[in-house]
Amino acid sequence: MGDAATVAARTEKKRMKGMELMMSKKILAGMLACSLGVLPSASYFAHAQRAEYSCADGAVSDWYPSGIKFKVLSGCVSATGTAENIASTGSIVYFDLRPDAASRSLLNAHNTYFGGAITVFVDGRNRIHGRLLNGARVKVTAPWVHDLTHGQNDLPAAHSVNILPALPASH
Repeated sequence: MGDAATVAARTEKKRMKGMELMMSKKILAGMLACSLGVLPSASYFAHAQRAEYSCADGAVSDWYPSGIKFKVLSGCVSATGTAENIASTGSIVYFDLRPDAASRSLLNAHNTYFGGAITVFVDGRNRIHGRLLNGARVKVTAPWVHDLTHGQNDLPAAHSVNILPALPASH
């Protein structure tokens, strides 16, 4: 059991390192663009394998750095759940979506093992409709992707994030 926990910890550490690298590349590209006074095309930000276009404005591959392999499971899905661990880097907002029962089929074993959430990436706050806070109920429309390098499913390049009314408290 200790070996499985060690492997799982290493896998999660690698996944986080890959996410940090991806965000660092986007930050550096954005800083360069700002210093030059231009906004580079989406292909400038990532040189990952090309994927099908989706409900987002651009290719899914624009969200993954070179070397990250992925498979598009669906070009466009809608999922509802609770937003957690909200963070941002420049115009990119990312958070964990803890899906409602109807959307749990978007998770795989890796997502389930590491807390039962799926990561959502949104480029542009104008795609977020309402005030996004930790614990908010949301509906996300995005491509559904399996990250073959790290093992988890993601919702990158979200087309929209709509804030939903809170569910009534159960008695």
